[in-house]
Amino acid sequence: MEPRYNIEQEKQTITPKWIMGVRDLPNKISPETYMMDGRKVILSKRNRQVVDALIDAPLYCASTVRISDTVFRLKSEHGLRITTARTLLGRHFYILESEIASLPDTVRGCANG
Repeated sequence: MEPRYNIEQEKQTITPKWIMGVRDLPNKISPETYMMDGRKVILSKRNRQVVDALIDAPLYCASTVRISDTVFRLKSEHGLRITTARTLLGRHFYILESEIASLPDTVRGCANG
């Protein structure tokens, strides 16, 4: 499977997003079903917020809302492929490499994340 980004070729053009507070994360926290690398996974709360943010753009690792803890759980518990890369200035950021899509209207009161 091809990665979403060729890190070495695109390092100069990737613009990671800073998450300075909860206000910088997407607002939706209700359970949502996602198709991740061919598997259905239900995410909610902070897991959903971080995945939705990573779908939109790479995220800097340094954050006051501790997104690194959530990224660790997404990788270890759900098998999400998230790479840590470095800007030319040496700042670390997360890149979502898993193929992922939201499957709206498929959750009916279930929560798994």
